Amino acid sequence: AVSSQEGDREMQAGRWSAHSLAPASVEILPGVKRSSCSYAINDRGSVIGTMGEGNNHLAKAFLWSHAGEVRELPTLGGSQIVPADINNREEIVGSCRRADGKWRAFLWTPETGISDLGSLAQDSESFAHAISEHGWVVGMSVAGDGRPHPYLWRQGSRMMDLGLPSGYARGDAIDGNATGDVIISFSNRGPTSKDGMEMQGTPFLWTAARGLQSLPER
Repeated sequence: AVSSQEGDREMQAGRWSAHSLAPASVEILPGVKRSSCSYAINDRGSVIGTMGEGNNHLAKAFLWSHAGEVRELPTLGGSQIVPADINNREEIVGSCRRADGKWRAFLWTPETGISDLGSLAQDSESFAHAISEHGWVVGMSVAGDGRPHPYLWRQGSRMMDLGLPSGYARGDAIDGNATGDVIISFSNRGPTSKDGMEMQGTPFLWTAARGLQSLPER
């Protein structure tokens, strides 16, 4: 998934395919507004992104299916939404504002619609970054100590706090696989991307069998 922009024109969501006859060109997604941005794509070619309204470039989220249909995703009652990842079952996770203005992690499925994934501490903020093919979600939420902790969410259970080692101020679960292994970034800095994700930090691997393990750095 890509976003295309020419000069001072508004950014527009699109996708690029290695199988295209013109691999240097970007296919602009039909039916998606010009003020838009794409964030992720699954193996079926379905794309998720945001469409802006006025000065609010995160006003609406969309699912552009491989069949060319555009579907607007609902929110949790607030004015901004950021879809982050989509799996091959077209289950979508991300973050959006509630009516009270707080950011919350969400899961959207074609069968059940949108749901609030909750948070580690009561009524705190949370963000979802990735979803596996099993529907397991990883992200970050403010915990009881007031600091952002990485989490793993599985269907039928609450968010699992993956911990925050001594010496770090925040942790973000960046991605997870089908067996439940999770990649985490710990740091002492604030978020460096618009969806709250920490993009620079010390890498760790979390597994159910061994817990947190630091990964080698260059």
